[in-house]
Amino acid sequence: MSKSKQQPSSGQQPQAEQDNHANNLNRNNDQFWKSRGYPERPTDWETAVPESKHPQDQDE
Repeated sequence: MSKSKQQPSSGQQPQAEQDNHANNLNRNNDQFWKSRGYPERPTDWETAVPESKHPQDQDE
């Protein structure tokens, strides 16, 4: 018997998308740092402040 994939209810993301989103918000995850331009999680990740890819304009 094959397992059928259940479609998420309207308004819900598939589990893979939820996992990806969570990983991108988790400072302990390599994906968090890679999405911010780092090659990997820094060794001092607990105290490191990730730089934004799109810094605010300072010309005001």
